[in-house]
Formats: sequence, structure tokens, C-alpha cells
Amino acid sequence: MKQYSPQRDRIWLAASQGRLAGMVAIQHRENKQAQLRWFLLRPEFRGIGLGKALMRQAMDFCRAQRFKKVYLLTTEQQTTAGALYKKWGS
Repeated sequence: MKQYSPQRDRIWLAASQGRLAGMVAIQHRENKQAQLRWFLLRPEFRGIGLGKALMRQAMDFCRAQRFKKVYLLTTEQQTTAGALYKKWGS
């Protein structure tokens, strides 16, 4: 949180009936780069387009900020998430 910038960092939360359904965040990094963070969806909210909507908002924000690169640190076990990241070119 030491490097938090309200202009360059964002977090999006999706809720349903007062309960967190999903989230994604963008953290700025050096050299006009950004890191995709905490892209999480509760299992019962998967497959309804919520993940796509969250990712779209995050990528639109990155374009508006003119980040040169957006990257993700993940593991090979996250195959579903990996496919979505590749689709968005992250």
C-alpha cells in the first residue's frame, strides 16, 4: 500500500445480495506498466459473464491510463484463468 495511487490503481468489486461475488484489481508499476491482481470469482458466479465484465473494466482502465504493458503472475494450475488472460492479451 506504500505505492498506492488513487489515479493509477483500481479495484472493482461485484456483489450480489450484499455478498462479494468477484473482484479484480490493477496496480501500477514502474515504466508505465500495470499488474493484474486478485482476479477472483466465487464458483457460483462463474459462467455468467461476470468475469468478462470485470476484466473488461480493468482493461478499459489500463487503456485509459495508457499503460504500455499489463502483466499477471500466476501458476500453471490456473488453466481457466490463464485462458481468459490470454484472450485479453494480458
